[in-house]
Amino acid sequence: MAVAVAGALLASAPVASGQQSGVPEVSFSAPASVIEGRDIVVSLSLNVPAPGNVYALVRVEHVTAELSDTCNQYQALVHFWPDQNSKTVRIPTCADLDTDAETVTLRLASVSRGVPAPGQGAVTVTITEGSGPSATISVLPTSVAEGQSFTVTASLSHAVTSWVYVPLVITNTTAEASDYSTAGRITVRPNDTQSTVKIWTNRDNDADDEQFTVAVGTLQAGLRAPTTPPSPITLTITDPDTATATVSLSSNSPVVEGETALVTATLSGSLLQDVSIPLVLTLVNAETGDVRGPASVVIRARDLSGTAPFPTVRDLDLDNEQFTVALGTTLPAGVTAGSPNMVTVDVTDRTSQTSTVNLSALPQRVREGASTTITATLSLPAKSRLTIPLTVTRGSAEAGDFTLSASSITVPGGTRSGSVTVSTSQDADNDNDTFTVAVGALPAGYQAGTASSVQITIAEDNPPVAVVGADPDDGVVYVGEGNTKRLWVSLTQAPTANVTATVSIISGAAAASVSAGSSITFTPSDHRGKWFQLTGADDSVETYLRDARVRISLASTDADFDGSVLELPAKVVDDDASVSYYLADHGTTITAREGDLTITVTVKASRRVANQVSLNETLQETTGYRLRRDTNDYVPRFGSIPAGSDTGHIALNIIDTSEVEAVDLQKWTLTNLTGIDTSRNTINAELVDDDVSEILLFQAGSTLVMVFSNRFYTDVRLRLVGWQGQTLNSSAHTLYQGTTRLTIDNVRIEDIQGIYIKTPPDQTQTVNGNVVTGTRGWHDDWIQPTPGLILLPAGEDYPNNPGPDAFDTHPQHFS
Repeated sequence: MAVAVAGALLASAPVASGQQSGVPEVSFSAPASVIEGRDIVVSLSLNVPAPGNVYALVRVEHVTAELSDTCNQYQALVHFWPDQNSKTVRIPTCADLDTDAETVTLRLASVSRGVPAPGQGAVTVTITEGSGPSATISVLPTSVAEGQSFTVTASLSHAVTSWVYVPLVITNTTAEASDYSTAGRITVRPNDTQSTVKIWTNRDNDADDEQFTVAVGTLQAGLRAPTTPPSPITLTITDPDTATATVSLSSNSPVVEGETALVTATLSGSLLQDVSIPLVLTLVNAETGDVRGPASVVIRARDLSGTAPFPTVRDLDLDNEQFTVALGTTLPAGVTAGSPNMVTVDVTDRTSQTSTVNLSALPQRVREGASTTITATLSLPAKSRLTIPLTVTRGSAEAGDFTLSASSITVPGGTRSGSVTVSTSQDADNDNDTFTVAVGALPAGYQAGTASSVQITIAEDNPPVAVVGADPDDGVVYVGEGNTKRLWVSLTQAPTANVTATVSIISGAAAASVSAGSSITFTPSDHRGKWFQLTGADDSVETYLRDARVRISLASTDADFDGSVLELPAKVVDDDASVSYYLADHGTTITAREGDLTITVTVKASRRVANQVSLNETLQETTGYRLRRDTNDYVPRFGSIPAGSDTGHIALNIIDTSEVEAVDLQKWTLTNLTGIDTSRNTINAELVDDDVSEILLFQAGSTLVMVFSNRFYTDVRLRLVGWQGQTLNSSAHTLYQGTTRLTIDNVRIEDIQGIYIKTPPDQTQTVNGNVVTGTRGWHDDWIQPTPGLILLPAGEDYPNNPGPDAFDTHPQHFS
């Protein structure tokens, strides 16, 4: 019986010797030992080139080695092209941290039919221990301000299949233990060469810079230090606080009478305590009562500035006024006067002034369904209540895309601004929309400014980011307790500037965490195929599903991406409860023909599984059914139930043999799984042979009965021809797919000279050893096999309703 491996049809080849000269024979060899991390080079050769393709399968049997020692590879398929007589194949090995030598056995498992492998048994290869990886650390940056962090990176000279822990030794120089958070070690995952940890710094009450060092501690067995051990890395925490500072003044001059002048005192550096800065108000041409203000301004500890208000008063004259504010002569300890130490404030009389009106929108770009605010700002306070009419011009926006809360903006008397709200709606298209709002006709004393109109863009609300990894049925990301799941992120289009995607857990932080890729950067030339990793927290409490929610926030100078948010629901699947397994199509019948490579059996779990469940070698045939010829009519390929899912699939290759089996009736059941539901564990299978059909003819009164030894896998047409070439009983008769019996009225066996058989285009049938191929569709040109018929001797006594079993009970038919 043939076996299918990796999509190629192979056959088991017996070990033989003394083959005839000129017959291709395959042999192979491999080195007796190899250093871990290097490939095992296997050489295969044919003694003479073969005229056709030859396939050979080298299987890896792990003796003392584990599957991870060969990087999870357990076989290799080798293909010889016609007239090619030598090939090599590499079996990789992966480094680990143990100090033991491991052994594997390489076996020539199978070769193409008719190609013997004389004298070949197995080759044992020893994987010898190499030198373990060296571990080093680096830190960026080496100097940060208080409250910021250092990033410490551990690097291995090469990856291993084990978890690696690189210990850190932190030694204070001038720093204290409370100045930073400690980090005991860095964990490097299997098959990775780098990992990082952050050391966060804390703000303190002194004004000193601090230093400490970080170095690699005692390494675990299997790791080694570099040939030249590096020196400890010195890290510096800079303190923005100072013991002394200079102070200077600034203001918002000029102001219109009735408004408040603001005078700001600014320090050259932050201090550790509050300070009160004395101020001196001096009238230049202002009069008593035109302005008032405080005698000092307070700057809080660790702040750099404080502001003092000096409100002005509207008077009856038409003069502009002026006053100054200066630093007092007695400043607090540690503070000295800087420059400027005095500011002059101009107060403009408002009576004869014309006020300009400008518009602004915040935000000016808004997503569908959100709102924005349009603000009118005056250069001078309104003399009285002011109504500013607005005009709206639709650009690409349509009616209903937006609504203004009012058709005008009201500015109360004595103030400078007013606003309206614009609400937007979601529409059916995928385009950005724009519209413009402008200032209308203004009353006397007011004029439109340079920004008297504003254009608003309504951006589509579909987040321009896509994530692959969620369940296609409900859009939920499922991850098992204690497991990680990698989710792939792409932008839907190339941005015009870099886009930073920040991944965070916004609810359910106790159930799940973002363990890698919490910050992702996309560029205009690289906007696809990034990933982050979600980890489910493991606990001992039986809670089937725990909820979490993942948020991906985009930030960019490209407005099409900036501010976009995508949220994904996540569920952590519990691993503490039992699970049962069953066949989804229990009790049904699968019909397949020889050579099918697309048969799939679906396996269901009673609930979503926390960890991946392998379905390899879990489907078996139940023996003892009618017309059974072989126990290897199919080869199960690999399958699994992914972590977080309740559904898995086993793909099957139905073997194409040269045996005549008619229909092989089988039952398939699950095995090798813990918790199989035996009440839902059976699928019936009909494997239809495509190799040969024999025909029984017998007479039942005036009716001719034709019984075929097996079902055809497609419809076929037949035409009966008499001895003088005439068609018997009208024209064609159809034997439909899956049937074995055809009756034709008013035809006698002795009148038949032959049968013409036709199949659809590009289909073939084999009848009595003759291959019948359909051409040019269903056409009048009938295809005739080799002359001759299967006729039964006259007078044979057959049952009234013979079926395929008649071939077993009446063997005297001939062909």
